[in-house]
Amino acid sequence: MNLHFAQARDDGYDMIASRLRETARGRGDSAGDVQRDKLIIETDLKLLAKWSPKKYGDKLDIEAKVTGAINVTIGGDV
Repeated sequence: MNLHFAQARDDGYDMIASRLRETARGRGDSAGDVQRDKLIIETDLKLLAKWSPKKYGDKLDIEAKVTGAINVTIGGDV
């Protein structure tokens, strides 16, 4: 992928995030209607998390420790 294209895309995501912060403060694109502003913010945050999960998605912290045998039974009587 073209480096300039990727940078422009990331800059666009950052601009969306900045606009959301202004909307949350009642400035910028705010409609003055709290419920509408919340819907706009929530929708755009979900889109940002899908488009750029490393930067705007939820961070997953997964850890697993196996100290014994794992038995898996498929079908049959319990």
